Amino acid sequence: MRHYVPTHLAIVLSTFAFACGSSNGGSATEADASPDTLTPSNPEGGETVDGSAPSNPDGGEAADTSTPPNDDGATPVTEGGGTVDGGDAAPPITVSGSIIVDGSAALPVPVRIAARKVTIVGADGKRTDVTSDASGAFTVSGVVPPYDAVVAGGPVAQAYPIAFLGISTPHPRLLGFPDSLSGLAPNSASINVVVEEPPCGSSACNINLSPYDCSFSGAKIYGGESGGYMTPTTQTFAAVEINWSGSTTVACAGFNVLVSDKTYSHFWYGQAGVSNVANGATVTTYTATPMSIPSLGNITLIAAASPLIPAAWGEPELSILFNYPSAQGGGFAYLPQVNEGTSIVSGVPNMVGATLTASAGIGSDFNVPMSDPALDQRVWASANNVPLSTSTVSLTLGSPLSLSAPTENGTLSASTGSAAWTWGSTGEVMVASLVDMGDASASVQVVVYTGETTIALARLAKAGVTLTPSLQRGEFDELGKVASLDAMLDENTLAQPDDSETFYTNVAFTLTP
Repeated sequence: MRHYVPTHLAIVLSTFAFACGSSNGGSATEADASPDTLTPSNPEGGETVDGSAPSNPDGGEAADTSTPPNDDGATPVTEGGGTVDGGDAAPPITVSGSIIVDGSAALPVPVRIAARKVTIVGADGKRTDVTSDASGAFTVSGVVPPYDAVVAGGPVAQAYPIAFLGISTPHPRLLGFPDSLSGLAPNSASINVVVEEPPCGSSACNINLSPYDCSFSGAKIYGGESGGYMTPTTQTFAAVEINWSGSTTVACAGFNVLVSDKTYSHFWYGQAGVSNVANGATVTTYTATPMSIPSLGNITLIAAASPLIPAAWGEPELSILFNYPSAQGGGFAYLPQVNEGTSIVSGVPNMVGATLTASAGIGSDFNVPMSDPALDQRVWASANNVPLSTSTVSLTLGSPLSLSAPTENGTLSASTGSAAWTWGSTGEVMVASLVDMGDASASVQVVVYTGETTIALARLAKAGVTLTPSLQRGEFDELGKVASLDAMLDENTLAQPDDSETFYTNVAFTLTP
């Protein structure tokens, strides 16, 4: 699935792979009530494991460190999270949750975050601050659902909050980042890959290089190169960069090499690898002449755009990925294609255990970086785990996200304003980020996950999130369809959003007091 990543952490997260277990830290304690800066994240694919509900080793619970926000003693009302005006109030629950490093859910043992502040605000307005214990667990009693949770950021890895609005599950697994970037620090090396020419005939060959961990140690290696035509004899791909995290040396870095002729009807496959690749190294590896593999014929991808997508957006960008089986180290190759516009055709190599991913994207301007503050809207559609024998895939690009506030070049009050949008359908989760463009480093102020259709900024303030009035870039990224935010966070379900249709809107506005 496509994941939201705050701009300045994109490279770090793309190379995320932990070789360690859970962090060590203190047990749950009463936290001070001063506002902290906090953390973001989003699920990183993959099913997870531990379905147990953690608790504090010493059996302790968090102390209530604040009072309801209403000074006159009246019963508070929580935006988007129900009211507590009498008999309709839900009974209090005990929230026993945990914090894990975003992206580690797919590991055999997710990486837990110890000694991290968590703020819980119930539907009755009662705020409680607690600190996660050595196993990343925390417990808060007497919480009226639906409640909001904010995970504070670490001292080094990041300094902004991640907020989850409108939770009802008593066993949430919240997402954050570690106190140090040492486990996330990206390593890189340059590999010169020499590929011998297969018998492509009179035409040149198209080559796709996809790196993988050929020691199968669990390291995640990213990089590679696609396209490029081979001329007779051999082709050298110079200084192909690979990236990984964790140890500064990877035991074996390999490349899956997929070659096709210009008609995309004949395929060859080979592998190249090099041992003990160190951070910063430049090494050369060779592949023997790739072996011919049969073709299953062609697949056609057709994309249709919603009539609500502006004609000025032009035609969608289409692609078909060939997903290598785990026996070949995983990863993917872009299949070369013929035709452009609303349909493409590609040949399909036959490899046991492989699948295809078909995707289409359209936007107001794909040439503008997503980090640019200018208004930018994008829509994606995809089909995953497509069998190789499939002859036609049809995708529909839905309507752009309807964002009513903030508006482009408009204003939004930090004390009274709300971000608001309309879902195209039900069962979706939004992740929104406010980026301070008045800061030279364009720092993220807050990241919010919610299944609702508004984010009242005063609601964030109740949980200790402080926003700096300035020029902002608001990034609104719909993660995909899922039963609810609860289903995504509950330790017993950990549902992954279906990203077959996702939306993104980037808007510039001024945040006022």
